[in-house]
Amino acid sequence: MARVKFAATLVLLSTAAAWAQFAEADMKKLAASRLDSITTTLKLSPEQVTAIKPLLESKYTEMGAVKQKVLVEGQSTTGKQVADARNVKREAVESMKAINSKYDKQILSHLQPNQAKQYKDMAKGWKEDLSLNPPKP
Repeated sequence: MARVKFAATLVLLSTAAAWAQFAEADMKKLAASRLDSITTTLKLSPEQVTAIKPLLESKYTEMGAVKQKVLVEGQSTTGKQVADARNVKREAVESMKAINSKYDKQILSHLQPNQAKQYKDMAKGWKEDLSLNPPKP
């Protein structure tokens, strides 16, 4: 029994470590990757890149913080704690949607109409960015 608890603890710690790394460093890498994609595809001007870069960085940093909160607060498995974990996840889903919407509106304000349409189409393919599931270690 003690071995099972120890093994479960190791799994949780390795998942936490993987997600903590994802929430901090990889979210910035993801923002940079998204910026590279839209810069190339939408043929952004230097002024547009300057305006959009901090928006993408903030968007993905905030999303990473939400993912981290779910990890920390949502690891419960018994009774009332399960209900609390569900509430944390439900609130996190709403937070992720709000963050995405807030920053996308700001990003769209810096785009020409044809670029905005292309951006919306591209963003549809980025739904995994909103996932609350941790990456596999």
